[in-house]
Amino acid sequence: MAKTREKEFSLRKFKVRKDGGLDVDYSKIEIEAGSPVRRSITDRCSAPMHPDLQRLISGLRTHFAGIHGLVDLKLVKKSFGEMSDKETSSLLTVVEAIAITGVTYVGSDESDRKYVMSAKREVLAGGTVGFSTPMILQDDSRYDCSAQLTNLMQEIMKEVYEYTINRKYAQLSIEFDEVESVGADTDSDTAESKAA
Repeated sequence: MAKTREKEFSLRKFKVRKDGGLDVDYSKIEIEAGSPVRRSITDRCSAPMHPDLQRLISGLRTHFAGIHGLVDLKLVKKSFGEMSDKETSSLLTVVEAIAITGVTYVGSDESDRKYVMSAKREVLAGGTVGFSTPMILQDDSRYDCSAQLTNLMQEIMKEVYEYTINRKYAQLSIEFDEVESVGADTDSDTAESKAA
């Protein structure tokens, strides 16, 4: 079977798994009897997300907080380098308590695509509460940062494609405390063993 090209890949939703992977629902176009047919596919993958995808999904937290009025939209529009220390601290206090759990993409054409984000948020009692955003349009007049959000969602779609189709996962590194040399005997080792 031929690999799905990016333009044939249409992301419907993804859910962040507890094990660090993703459940991805998407459709792709296949040729069957000479005609294009759209197939729905669910891919459940426990492989850890690549840091690029993690960073992008994490970036949704600021928008999630802005949509729900948890932070001032002026902060959502700024980059961290443009914020004062007080603004950065204020934003991080809210955003770090939010974990994006999934995104649903509605609409088949890029020009009419809409988004719904789901998240969980830590609460004072020590638990979490789950909630979602309303459906956000690409040029949504209700949310001043919809253009930024649309750009971020498009980047996420590309990274989810890379994760799902090209298997772009996090690379696990293994560190060793000590390295012990194992190999062929050297001449000095051989001489020592003969002398003994």
